[in-house]
Amino acid sequence: MSDRLPSLSVLALAYNEEENVRWAIPQLVEACERVTEGYEIVFVTHPKSTDRTHEIITEAQRINPRIRFVDQPVGVRGYGPAFAFGLRQIRKEYAFHTDIDGQFRFADLDRAVKLLNDRGADLVHFNRHDRKDPWERKIIGLVFKLLVHAMYVCPVWDFDSAFNLFRVALIDNVTISSTSGMAVPECWIRFRTLGARIVSGWTEHQPRRAGTPAWEVPSSGLILPDTGIVLANLRDIWRLRGMRGGRFAAVFRSGDASSG
Repeated sequence: MSDRLPSLSVLALAYNEEENVRWAIPQLVEACERVTEGYEIVFVTHPKSTDRTHEIITEAQRINPRIRFVDQPVGVRGYGPAFAFGLRQIRKEYAFHTDIDGQFRFADLDRAVKLLNDRGADLVHFNRHDRKDPWERKIIGLVFKLLVHAMYVCPVWDFDSAFNLFRVALIDNVTISSTSGMAVPECWIRFRTLGARIVSGWTEHQPRRAGTPAWEVPSSGLILPDTGIVLANLRDIWRLRGMRGGRFAAVFRSGDASSG
């Protein structure tokens, strides 16, 4: 089968990422042009951004109108809700969800497209090989993964790895109800319950190239969890326990009318 796509939306989050967005735009354009003739690059930004992220994207859009940004609603906080908002802004037949801080090699999109076509997949997810994050972030991520996988039949292990290529039509049948980072695994769980064909691979992980990671304690270099975000994730994990894909869904549906 052809290693190209009929059309592609790139979905990336960009909150106070001026250095990274400047670097990522030409990289993403090059990656898109290798795999399709019809593409758009959509950055989810925030109206309260304090750097030049908006200006840089606007300048790029003047040169290439297939690049645009959408501001997430005021009051929406966190990666998961921004991701869920972004899903409703894309227009092409396939979507590539990724981060723009240099953690992923956009050239690996070629491999993802080939895998999608060869395997007839609806979602191709790449886990991170040899994760280059600080140890604190690895531990936080591992605890979150173990908790989600204990509660749900999640079709991918490293669900917060931002390297996902999927068929956009799936979104029409999915409602993301999480208001936290749980929105990302919830999406993949709901894809699975629709019968989506899901294939996993690996991509070489890279350290963040610029900017400050979320939750970094000033002047210490330590990355500690934001208590509010942690509590929001825990609330969503528990609230959604009865949804299809939950390991205890049948139990909670029959015994708890308030289950999601």
